[in-house]
Amino acid sequence: MAHPRRAPPVRADHADKIAGVVHVDGTARVQTVDPATAPAYGALIEHFHQLTGVPVVLNTSFNDREPIVEAPAHALATLQACDLDAAASAQTCRTVLPPLWGLPHWKA
Repeated sequence: MAHPRRAPPVRADHADKIAGVVHVDGTARVQTVDPATAPAYGALIEHFHQLTGVPVVLNTSFNDREPIVEAPAHALATLQACDLDAAASAQTCRTVLPPLWGLPHWKA
């Protein structure tokens, strides 16, 4: 995944579809994913695109009023304690609610 080097403006006709990634100044820090080098992440984005029509996912630090999550047990505790629907890692995908958008509820 390429790290964001700039924050280009988001097209006004797309901003409402990806509001969670648009900064207050109308820009977004874009990271691209090469499916050849990150096939699982590329497949996740493509599946989300097929389900929603939006080929974008939000990749952010994972924490809730405490230091960034660094261990699986801490991730599960944070997922249960904050207002998130799901969390995914290279090994697993957990949901708080029943499976979302037709995605399977994988278990570690």
